[in-house]
Amino acid sequence: MDWKAVFSWEAFVGHAIWPIVFGVIMWLVSRTFRWVNGGKKLNRKQEAVYALACIIAGTTFCAALMFGNGLRASNSKNDAPDFQPVLGAFNVGVRYEKPTPPTGTALQRPSFVFFMLEIYNRGGPSIIRRWDLEIILSGGNTKLTGKMISPPPQMSFVSQHGQPDRVIKYENWIVPKTSTIPVPHGGSEIGFICFEVPNTDLSVLQSPGVRFRLSFRDIEDRVYNVDEILPGQTEIY
Repeated sequence: MDWKAVFSWEAFVGHAIWPIVFGVIMWLVSRTFRWVNGGKKLNRKQEAVYALACIIAGTTFCAALMFGNGLRASNSKNDAPDFQPVLGAFNVGVRYEKPTPPTGTALQRPSFVFFMLEIYNRGGPSIIRRWDLEIILSGGNTKLTGKMISPPPQMSFVSQHGQPDRVIKYENWIVPKTSTIPVPHGGSEIGFICFEVPNTDLSVLQSPGVRFRLSFRDIEDRVYNVDEILPGQTEIY
């Protein structure tokens, strides 16, 4: 429980005046009661005890009210997004533009890293933003960064032998699905994302021990990571 939310300054300011008001009202009631009953009055000590008892009762009531409001605020605050990304597919390859055949060296064509993943949300609703790719080469001393490509209307994939493999349409990319519409509690989204790695030979990305770290953030700027170490087979996009 977030005790700061339960006993916050806002909760105090909103409710602290009520015990005093409650005590004053009850004191006025006691004075009225004495007048109504023909002058049968409490002595000053009895009136002080009566007023103190009223203040204590009012304080107890308002403390319970503060606790209830603070508990609701605490529960609302703790209902933060909690994403669980699961990697479904991973591959590296190169891109070419027709009618250029996929026969040139890798340095002449940009290297790409491709992911397919599903993201579950076990917390409060949230959009997903700030996708990043960090590539850590063997030994951990050299790091590269990928540049996310904007989802095209359609992207065709072919194998290293030039055979058609798959076609991904705009609605299949993960970014359009999660950048503006929050993923609800208990919901999930599945889709594709692709990064370009400029000035990097494909063979570097396919070296054993290379770590690909895909990351994104929720609405509260919490970072989530997905790591992949095993290099995939070459595809040409």
